[in-house]
Amino acid sequence: MGKAVVQSKEDKLRRALAISFLFFFCSFAGWCIEKIWFQLAYGVNEDRGFLTLPLCPIYGGSLLVIRLLFGLPVKQGEGYPQNVVRLLIYGAGAALVATAAELLTGWIFDTAFDLRLWSYRGYPHQWRGYICLPMSVAWGGMIAAAMGLIWSPLERVLSKLPTRPFAVLNAGLWIMISLDFCVNLSALF
Repeated sequence: MGKAVVQSKEDKLRRALAISFLFFFCSFAGWCIEKIWFQLAYGVNEDRGFLTLPLCPIYGGSLLVIRLLFGLPVKQGEGYPQNVVRLLIYGAGAALVATAAELLTGWIFDTAFDLRLWSYRGYPHQWRGYICLPMSVAWGGMIAAAMGLIWSPLERVLSKLPTRPFAVLNAGLWIMISLDFCVNLSALF
């Protein structure tokens, strides 16, 4: 049996701050990827998402929930076939979480604010334009890869940053996104 690793309160706080910051990192990366995709695929340069800030929280939020529910896709010390099976199950769970986030977010914005943030109409196996099977499968694979190749190493590095300045940075980011959401929400009324 392996030794139990005891984390101090400071280590737990640093890990929580790292995960919080990664929410913003992934929200920004998702916004960038969407901007680039729409420019290259459709020749459209439009602001993506609901916020004024260059963030799509559905990406960061989905990855945050997946991290909290499932941890990371691969366990250190486990080999084949355990990690392959774990990766497949992880991808399926990630696809379900991402699809649920798309369905819930799309439906809420559409019904409550008459605002359609995206539409999968015209895609195969779609449901009311909110979700579609090919994207759900793609989300599962992309999220499993991103969580193992990007999130995991970044979380380790960020967990070593000094606590106080990192906490201030995180608090500032949460204040900015909250204000941005409130301002944009009030503009709908």
